[in-house]
Amino acid sequence: MPSTESPVEVRTYFGPADAALYGALHVPASRRVRGAVLLVPPLAKEQYDTLRGLRRLANLLAADGLAVLRFDYLGTGDSAGAAGLPDAVDGWIASVRHADAYLRGLGLGAPAVVALRAGAAIAGAAGLTPPAAVLWDPVGGRAFARAQTALARMAIGAGPGSWVGLDVHADAAAALSTLPADALAAPRLLVAERPGAAPTGPDDADRLVAAGMPQFVEPGAHLVRIPDTAVEDIAAWLGAALPGVEPVTVEPDVRTRARWAGVEERIEDVGGAAAIRTVPADGAARRSVLLCATANDTRHGPNRAWVELARDVAAAGGAALRYDRRGAGESGPVAAGEAVALFPPTGVDDALAAARALDGPLLTAGVCSGSWYAAHAARAAGADTAVLVNTVLYSWRLKPGIAAAPAEDLGVPRTDPAFARSPRGRVKDLLRTRLPYPAWRLLGRRGVTQVPEVLLRPVVAGGTDAVLVLAPPDAAWFDSQRGPEGLRRLPRRAGAGTVRAVRPRAGDHPGYHPDVRAGVATAILLWCGQR
Repeated sequence: MPSTESPVEVRTYFGPADAALYGALHVPASRRVRGAVLLVPPLAKEQYDTLRGLRRLANLLAADGLAVLRFDYLGTGDSAGAAGLPDAVDGWIASVRHADAYLRGLGLGAPAVVALRAGAAIAGAAGLTPPAAVLWDPVGGRAFARAQTALARMAIGAGPGSWVGLDVHADAAAALSTLPADALAAPRLLVAERPGAAPTGPDDADRLVAAGMPQFVEPGAHLVRIPDTAVEDIAAWLGAALPGVEPVTVEPDVRTRARWAGVEERIEDVGGAAAIRTVPADGAARRSVLLCATANDTRHGPNRAWVELARDVAAAGGAALRYDRRGAGESGPVAAGEAVALFPPTGVDDALAAARALDGPLLTAGVCSGSWYAAHAARAAGADTAVLVNTVLYSWRLKPGIAAAPAEDLGVPRTDPAFARSPRGRVKDLLRTRLPYPAWRLLGRRGVTQVPEVLLRPVVAGGTDAVLVLAPPDAAWFDSQRGPEGLRRLPRRAGAGTVRAVRPRAGDHPGYHPDVRAGVATAILLWCGQR
């Protein structure tokens, strides 16, 4: 029977000291456990979209007396290593083995395994011997690689080296393509497949229908829905499948700091927000960078850009902090039926707390809604520079429909030409082309429409330089909202900040395209090089 005590979630590094892996161990508060479960994640954007769903599954299993480990593969998430290496698949398989060894080190024997999506293909190559296993919406490496390549080409216009959420070398994609979906074997096996999927695995496997998977692993927009019924069914099956043994008290090895390649990363909690601080391994940081997450995304940034940038900042002698605001990513509890709000009441407080946790000259950065939080932090902390990427919300005031937890996706983005063709879009187009600019700006101040000057004026007036990185659709939105006209009206007095715009020739709104990420990295690292 499930325990009545709340599970404890302990974030830790594990594995090789010079190539540390990031993970989170979920255990009962008493730390008395009767078995262990390893959760093997998917790849690319799916890895980050499913984080909260895997956290909910881990908590349900921990409440049933099990020790559960979530982790990031080498070169993904918060683990060590770079993305895009030719031998990446070897590193992913080794990561599974290190995670398995960590759980075995608790003295509980071989852990059960839950492998989600392409995680099933990777786990199947790791030579594990679990007492029970779950293949959850499994997909083979070849089908996954083909789908990701096509998605990147269609969604962000990127070449084969960039999937949405993961940079991948051609050799790694080829190696992944050799891994089948159903190689993972166990005495007790459950295959949880989406409705209508072709059967996978042996004929004698237990099976359940996992509804809601597209909204979980392939959401059409920002809103990710956790398939609560599937999560609960998998937890119940595992709880019953694992042999009943007398619980033992575990003392996990917890490492909150890791060093490699001249940098140190630290697992921290900043006012209830899960965070990672990156600093030079030796010597004090000269300046600091705050990296704000987008929408309901995790702290890793598009294609892990914030992780890579944080390490580059530390290598240049600075400090960087990336965090999940409360209610997103690894921060806050995961509730059944939750919809992560883009602009929760605590969001600005989290950004300000993160800014206050940094020392020295400060740069804040964020993409889309993350840029709105970055502007708040820059204004409140008197930042030296703010790098605002693909900003859409240029008002300090939020409409109630935006501030609330979304019941559904927010509809057609204002940067989408389809919005301009809608009745509401045509009315707004009439206003922005016919209204005198002061009247247009007044509508922006009241939150009726988005006027770039409204957001930028207080930031610049406080002495903060602003760098706008605008992908083509966002540059068009900025121009259509009379952004250039507003920039000409910004203060030019001594002590005021400046504004410059960087316009990559190609790119997408969320910032997955390499050109957008390169523009952001250049702006931040140039600032880090200042004396």
